[in-house]
Amino acid sequence: MQSKICEILDIEFPLLAFSHCRDVVVAVSKAGGMGVFGAVNLPPDRLEEELNWIDDHIDGKPYGIDLIVPNKYEGKGKEVKSEDIIRAVPQEHKTFANSILESHDIEVEETDEVRKGTIQFGRNLSEKGAETTLEVAMKHPIKLIANALGVPPKIMLDLGKKHNIAVAALVGAKEHAIKQVEAGVDILVVAGGEAGGHCGDVSTMVLIPEVYNAVKKIKDVPILAAGGITTGSQMAAAMTMGADGAWCGSVWLTTSEAETNPVVKEKMLAASSRDTVRSRSRTGKLLPLKTGMFSMIIHSYLRDPKKPIAFVPIYIGSDKVFELGSYLKELSGAAKQKESLFQFLQSWKILKQYFGKAYVSYGEPLKLDRFLDAAKPDWREQAGELQKPEWMSEVDKHAQENISRILVGNKKDLEDQRQVPYNEAKDLADHFNVRFLETSAKNAQNVEDAFTLMTREIKSKVATSAPKRPTHDNSTKISKGNTRKLAQKNFLQTPRVIELSCF
Repeated sequence: MQSKICEILDIEFPLLAFSHCRDVVVAVSKAGGMGVFGAVNLPPDRLEEELNWIDDHIDGKPYGIDLIVPNKYEGKGKEVKSEDIIRAVPQEHKTFANSILESHDIEVEETDEVRKGTIQFGRNLSEKGAETTLEVAMKHPIKLIANALGVPPKIMLDLGKKHNIAVAALVGAKEHAIKQVEAGVDILVVAGGEAGGHCGDVSTMVLIPEVYNAVKKIKDVPILAAGGITTGSQMAAAMTMGADGAWCGSVWLTTSEAETNPVVKEKMLAASSRDTVRSRSRTGKLLPLKTGMFSMIIHSYLRDPKKPIAFVPIYIGSDKVFELGSYLKELSGAAKQKESLFQFLQSWKILKQYFGKAYVSYGEPLKLDRFLDAAKPDWREQAGELQKPEWMSEVDKHAQENISRILVGNKKDLEDQRQVPYNEAKDLADHFNVRFLETSAKNAQNVEDAFTLMTREIKSKVATSAPKRPTHDNSTKISKGNTRKLAQKNFLQTPRVIELSCF
């Protein structure tokens, strides 16, 4: 098959198979595609063992490895030992974990030593860990290195060029693809929202042509389409949209070569497309940090920094998963339940009644003023006043003085994806004496109210600014012609500008 991917990787078909199973890697490569071995979980000695086996069984066919080396993470550049990671785990949690093991007659005397062997994943995420993995991999005849979660580290790009090994990067957005191309990657794995693991929200059908059109203006970098591709026709469709081949992962879990549990394999084969669930609890990607309450507290503190505020870290553990019921519901397709203080207090009662022991540990209080001193040293100079947003300053600059304003928050129906907390927006509106409400065009919530509210605002201003009726009678006679002239005259004299500012 004619494809840039085939030329670069020296394969017959532009089909790459990501798998943690060495048997799948070998089978796909021997069939004319390329197997890509997931190596992020393995320590160097285990990786050496697995790659030796692949070399002995793959008949000289090309294969690759896949790593996860993010550019940004907590503690980057620091030497973190296994003992330090284990020490950071609260003793309460260790006690809880040991109690679970003991209840199933599992030996717990050397659990810390066992834990040391289970944290290789975190070590491999660092550049130093990745370097060690790459040193092992470079001893073998690999033809591809793939990296997820950001631009590959410099050492990966350098080693790829030195050993004539293609470097691929997984992306889930057009902007990320552009950064990868500018960094010098050889192949883009463009993963749509249908893909498992590390992907974005844009569907494969939309993302592939979007990335293709953006990248071709910069450099001719081949694209592998990923996300929901399980058949040859889907692969052909992706290549029609601009891809040079396909990257598949989940489809190999059901093959005879895969080490997937037979029960799971049976369930996957019996499932339809409607059985796929994107769970907020069980994804390959962390949820966005919930900053709403934190932002509200900071805004309140800045307006009155005299009252000290401190945050107390709390660790909570129990004999069972605290949110087990909600997890199971979400995995079945149910929407995520809204959280509340009442639910939290109720859960303690349930926890005590059904789930046995709970463990609570309080950390050292963190003072807000010290946090602000470190994050923004000049914050005290701005305290007590709320800066006007740029868009509001533009309205002041270009609009008339007596303009009527209303601050409107849109997409109220997407509460779980909220970007601006309600109280934060309300505080902003109150501070600058602007009316505020939230709307949803999808369910027509408050849409009409927004225009009604603006109309009332304009009407009120017109009423207060209208000239008083003269005491002597020189009124204009009412007629069709005179009414039209009078209306036009009043309209021109009274500025009426409707400004809907959405965030």
